[in-house]
Amino acid sequence: MKKLIISGLIISIILVLFSPFASSFPDGLEKVSEIFHFSEKGQSLINSPISDYSFPFVKNNFLSTIIAGLIGVIMIFILLLIFGNLFKRSKI
Repeated sequence: MKKLIISGLIISIILVLFSPFASSFPDGLEKVSEIFHFSEKGQSLINSPISDYSFPFVKNNFLSTIIAGLIGVIMIFILLLIFGNLFKRSKI
């Protein structure tokens, strides 16, 4: 099981390295909000810790996207480990 978890983490990190090459076109929801002119009316309920996958202090956009992706992958991995251990102990 540990090999599967480590393999998944390594594959996720490798995929993050290719994230700057993803399409810059808006996704479906963003495109619809642009077409119907309500994208500027939306408000966030909370502020994003990594808004638009970028850091203001990193000048290179590719590097900024990779760093944001790595932080996201690591945060999710840690959360999954914590919740996995909690559920394993409680035997739900």
